[in-house]
Amino acid sequence: MARQVRSTELKFHLDVLVEKKADNEWEAHCLQLDLIAEGTTAQVAFNHVLNAIDVQIRTCIENNNLGNLYFPAPKEVWDRLAYARGAIESCKYDRKIRPLPAGVNNYDGMEVDRFCYA
Repeated sequence: MARQVRSTELKFHLDVLVEKKADNEWEAHCLQLDLIAEGTTAQVAFNHVLNAIDVQIRTCIENNNLGNLYFPAPKEVWDRLAYARGAIESCKYDRKIRPLPAGVNNYDGMEVDRFCYA
């Protein structure tokens, strides 16, 4: 008789703060796991921290040690994330919205971006 393998899906909410540093390098910081990665661009730093997150989660699962997965970043990093989120929110409302094209009477399916570029 074949054994039925049951798949378990784990979902995580992780916040990553990406900041430009003084030396023109970028730093990506996963706040829930306190993992940090650097890169020459924001995307490279983000990709590096995603790899570190993957390794951290896989290692904890493989060692049946999810209790040690979360190791929060220091308060000052969380404060910088809160400040960045506030800047994004205030920036979102300052955007100029183009008029709807002729014949279009709603924005169904439009996704508002979550980033603001200065």
